[in-house]
Amino acid sequence: FDQLDKDDFSIIESRVNFGNKDKDPLEWLHFYAKNSNKIVPKKDIWEYNSEMRPQKFEQISWNLFLKNEKLSSETFFIQDLKEEFDKICKYINSNN
Repeated sequence: FDQLDKDDFSIIESRVNFGNKDKDPLEWLHFYAKNSNKIVPKKDIWEYNSEMRPQKFEQISWNLFLKNEKLSSETFFIQDLKEEFDKICKYINSNN
């Protein structure tokens, strides 16, 4: 990795969410009883469904692009780089 320069790479962050970043999208929905127009209280929904609901509502991914064509043809280098990048991503994800 000694031959690398920051200009050899481009890292693109992608965020996928439900429109409210890290907020629970179910907070803005109304739930109704099956045969009625009555709104079911959210506390009843949360108690029933609390174990199934995710804790995070946004997915963040990073894509690493190698711009240096000479390096991109070296298979072993690419494999080592991928492993290191995966370690970094796992570390970041475990601390968020």
